[in-house]
Amino acid sequence: MLFDVSCEKRCEKLEAAFRMVWAYSHEISDHATVIMGNTELLDEFVGGSVVARKHVDEIARCARRVGMAASKVSSLKEHFVHRE
Repeated sequence: MLFDVSCEKRCEKLEAAFRMVWAYSHEISDHATVIMGNTELLDEFVGGSVVARKHVDEIARCARRVGMAASKVSSLKEHFVHRE
């Protein structure tokens, strides 16, 4: 019986940690969306500057990767969070 209690506590802690990660993934996704929108606006202002365009493209690429990672974490919630 002692093992069951210990296992249950560990599961509760793991679930709480995952809920926190899931909540932060939404925040990160929101920020990535804002960054993507701003890179689209910046794109209009860089004109023909190859160097500036390269930097804006890199920012957009990184924001997309972060957004995709955050979406993957968000989609895992139903697999890991116990529903009562």
